[in-house]
Amino acid sequence: METEVNYSDFEAFASQHLTKHELRQFERAFADRANRTLFLDRFVTPQLYRPDLDAYLAVDQNEFADGRNHYVAQALTEDPSLDWSHQTYFTNAMRIDHAPEAWVDDKGRNRERFVRPMERVVKGLSQAFTFEFDQPDLTFFKTQLSWMRSSKHPTDCKIGELYRELSRYCDFEGITVAWSGNKSFHIHVVFSTSLLTVTEGFRNGFMSHWTKLYPIVTGILNPGIDPDMGMNQPEKFRRLPGGTRTLEKTSAIGIPARSHVPQLVMWEKWLDRAPNGSQASFWDRTLFIESKPHVAKARSGKAVTALASLNLNSPELTFCGERLRDVFNGETVWPRFDHWTVNDQTGELRAKFTNDFTDLTPDSYMDLDWKSVSMVGTGRGLSNRSEVTLSKTLGEMIVDWLDEYQAIHGRVRTEAEQRFAEQVTDGASGAREIARILLGAVRDEELAFVCAPEGVSKTTSLFKNHQRIAGWLKASEQPEGVMYAFGDYKNAQEKADEFNARANSNLYHAVVLRSFDRTYKDVCQSLGVTPMSLTDAAYYGAPNLWTAIEQYQPTVIAEFARLHDAMWTAVGNRQPVFFTVHAVASKWAMTSPSRLMWAPSFWTGQRDGEHTRLCRSEMVLGLLIHDEVKADNLVAAYPKSLVDWVKAMTDSNVAVWHNDNSTAVARYNDFHAFQNANGGPFLNGVQTKITFEQATDVYMTANFTDWEIVTTKDSGEYDAGSEKSIYGDRIGKEWCLRERRWPLDTAKRTVILTTEAVPLKIAKRLNDTGVIPWTIYDLDTPRITRDTVETYPKKAVTSNGLMKLCAGWRAANPTHFIVSNKVSAIPDTMTHAAARGSNKLMGETICQTMTYCSPDEFEYLEALNAWCETDDLIRHRHIDEFNQTAGRNLGFRKREGARHILLVNRNLFERLTGEPKTRIRYAMELVLTRTGKEKAKATGKTTFGSVPAGLVPDSQLKLMALAAKLTEQKAA
Repeated sequence: METEVNYSDFEAFASQHLTKHELRQFERAFADRANRTLFLDRFVTPQLYRPDLDAYLAVDQNEFADGRNHYVAQALTEDPSLDWSHQTYFTNAMRIDHAPEAWVDDKGRNRERFVRPMERVVKGLSQAFTFEFDQPDLTFFKTQLSWMRSSKHPTDCKIGELYRELSRYCDFEGITVAWSGNKSFHIHVVFSTSLLTVTEGFRNGFMSHWTKLYPIVTGILNPGIDPDMGMNQPEKFRRLPGGTRTLEKTSAIGIPARSHVPQLVMWEKWLDRAPNGSQASFWDRTLFIESKPHVAKARSGKAVTALASLNLNSPELTFCGERLRDVFNGETVWPRFDHWTVNDQTGELRAKFTNDFTDLTPDSYMDLDWKSVSMVGTGRGLSNRSEVTLSKTLGEMIVDWLDEYQAIHGRVRTEAEQRFAEQVTDGASGAREIARILLGAVRDEELAFVCAPEGVSKTTSLFKNHQRIAGWLKASEQPEGVMYAFGDYKNAQEKADEFNARANSNLYHAVVLRSFDRTYKDVCQSLGVTPMSLTDAAYYGAPNLWTAIEQYQPTVIAEFARLHDAMWTAVGNRQPVFFTVHAVASKWAMTSPSRLMWAPSFWTGQRDGEHTRLCRSEMVLGLLIHDEVKADNLVAAYPKSLVDWVKAMTDSNVAVWHNDNSTAVARYNDFHAFQNANGGPFLNGVQTKITFEQATDVYMTANFTDWEIVTTKDSGEYDAGSEKSIYGDRIGKEWCLRERRWPLDTAKRTVILTTEAVPLKIAKRLNDTGVIPWTIYDLDTPRITRDTVETYPKKAVTSNGLMKLCAGWRAANPTHFIVSNKVSAIPDTMTHAAARGSNKLMGETICQTMTYCSPDEFEYLEALNAWCETDDLIRHRHIDEFNQTAGRNLGFRKREGARHILLVNRNLFERLTGEPKTRIRYAMELVLTRTGKEKAKATGKTTFGSVPAGLVPDSQLKLMALAAKLTEQKAA
């Protein structure tokens, strides 16, 4: 039965809990209730409904009133006879929304959707800052009462001390403390805004001033707990002094549910004028700044738009729910996601959660603009809620999940891609179908770009069918030269050995072509000779390094000739097949020593123009197979400041840089002279020296007017706009980009192979703009069951902590091979780059790491994002690296007994969403999530797996890390 609680009722319930002094405080408050409060007269009424200012204070009985609208405020203003005491909540000033959108909720009720309250915060006549300290026990309730109790003067108490402290501000108006009707009090601190002259950024400014008050309030009251931090939001509902609350359940002192409890004014004092000597204003204009446009808000809006036409039971939302339950799973983490519903206030989507197994009414919830769950009720979910958060707002995550859903269920494949997807079910069918794709591309396409899973036998299938390929080239009257290009010489040599083992050795022989620079370095090392540089060549007056070597290091030239002879002797009467690295292949069209010195006729005849043309013709390529292409192989990308610096350098000496007869030595000397005189370019505010090779690459790639200029933006992948982000100063940087044209010039036919999405995205951009007309094959294997990767998302997985982390892992798991950057001092480790393409880890147990990329790489990838007009290349980069390393011992390379472990930064792990996530080729199975410490103790399983944590104490980890670091320094 609903009852109106008076003092007699209150005393009956409270007398067994409160002292006579505490009861007397309530007795006075009940007695004063008939009087209008100063808060009502001086704060609420003057600005309640002001159509002349297009502003109002939201006042309502219903916490979930649509949009915290102005209707009640308007009614109370237009009819003063209405009883204020029936209202429960109020807000600070907001702009009136004159045109809300009508809608019908799932119960058939007519509703209105207003512009969100947070977007309508304005400056009123006064501003109330509210502090609420909510603790369930009566001891703290009594402590709060003591803050307002004094023997003589009202200010001789904690709240009075706060009042005196704030009186030093000339715009301070007063304090009103209202009982919430249950176990807490709302402390309303009010300031006049008459001296506040700003015209924008009100919400940010008011929230920042709440933060400014926070240490003053807590320093005087010394509550021992934080206040409700959500009260910093000026548009949030708070308890109206003198209003009424209807209890949803029995209160802490025993007042029964459904009782109407007055929100009593327990302490109130307001100034009639500014106190003597108070000249300082509370307001700081610099805190009122508009929020910078940020992807998070745009994405939240995009989520609302994307979901507007979706049914709550749609497969898209079901998919999003499954992804949300991956985080809030009700097993290792509580609360557990339960279902989708609609926010009664805004009409937007809301996620509902259960707190534990006993919770049958999922009342805890998360709205689109939140990262964490608002906990309602009790349960184990309350104990770990501070640890369980999304990496982005729910709205942003929904957009990523919808992108992921679309990528999985809405992909359109070509006929060849569809056949591959349908036919590949295991290693044998994968090898068969990739051979079909590649042979067709070699035969029918001049430019082909093939993206396929690692280990599917891309190069192996070409080796096995080389005789057919050579026959096609000859039949089509194409040059017979074939080249394979790889990321490094080690890989090139391994692949050359594999070719010679698989191809028809009577007809073909693979040889590794090293660049002139690499060959010179290796020969000098073997002969014990000091290599010369272009500086030395200039000193000797030689036009280039080759001439200097001929004149001053004849033994090196003799060794060059010997190596040339040995190579062609090994080839004999067979057709050579060249294996080399990317840098040699991309410059093959140039008349460089790397191409000429290996030609059959190079060491015969005179070194004149005719001889050069002969050597070039002998090394013409009919087919280039470029394996594991990288983004930088396809597009040159440099900070604009660096490109501008190179332009200034070349313009300063036209005779050297704009003269076709200029020598490499002349340009080398001029580069160093310019950099010594002027310093290097400014990169991120620091003057930085660059290399001659970088300057030459900029100069040779394109005319300065042909570079495309982009500005880096925050794609939202790392939340670079957040205050603490180390990436924030990399936004707004200008970059110059230009495609590399070697795929059009190196060979008559070019086939590029990759497993990665970043170069694929760049190739698609080049294709879409008509710059390089690839035929693109984007191949996936949806019918193959993904192998499992044991995944540990942990905060401790950071770039700076990799040495300690991996040393500890090795101590606990001595047989595991580690693939990680920054741990080269630890034996049996390899970087991710070195692992690319390797077949030597099959059957091993591998542990790999994944951390955030460096600010430099972040800026580079954001430049590519801007150039490609996309927002996902950073996530693709992480997934590409993960797939590459996992593919060393899983997927098509998996052997019995192989295991793969991933140690990944937890926050980064949660950011791997959207379309990039659909390209993860291996199942990341969580072994132990955020709140798994207690479970680990119960099962004897550590954060890292099979060995109890006690075997590797932290002190030992520190010693191992230090020893590894010293070893690394010694090696350097």
